[in-house]
Parts: sequence; structure tokens; C-alpha cells
Amino acid sequence: KRIPEAALYGVFFLILLVLEFGSIAVLAAEAGAPDANIKTAGDALWWVYVSITTVGYGDKYPVTEIGRMVGVLTLTVGVGLFGVVTAYIANAFLSKAKN
Repeated sequence: KRIPEAALYGVFFLILLVLEFGSIAVLAAEAGAPDANIKTAGDALWWVYVSITTVGYGDKYPVTEIGRMVGVLTLTVGVGLFGVVTAYIANAFLSKAKN
């Protein structure tokens, strides 16, 4: 049985929320750290996107304990949501192959 498209749209919306709130949270957590390398909103958004897509270049990363806790939560939720999208796409290909 296929996942309804509305559920997929809901997952995309949740991914946008993770990108938005993960960026805000990591930027707030890293704001006071003298050795932080996430210093701008662009840095924070880049870090969240690269992390939840599991690319993980390593050019940006949280250095504070709170930033790392935000990272654990953001990565757990974000990677899970991307896994749902990947599974949906794989299911679509497999369904077409069987028919």
C-alpha cells in the first residue's frame, strides 16, 4: 500500500521546520563561543542541510555542548525524515517495476 501524497507533503514540511529551527537553535547555541565556526545564519543553515542529508563536509560544526545537543536532536529527526523521503522514492520505483 502506497503512502498518500499528503503524508509526503507533511514530511517535506517537517524537513523545512527542521532546517529552520535547527539553524536558529545552533546559531543561538554557538553565538557566545569564541572558537565557533558557525557564526552567521547562512553558516547555520548550511550546517543543518549538509548534516541532515548525511553529506557532512565537516567545514562547519558546533563546538559548544548545547550546540552539540542541538546537533544530536537535529540530526536524529532530520536523517529520519530524509529516510522517509528516500523510502518513498524507492517504493515508487519498485512499484513501477512490478507492474
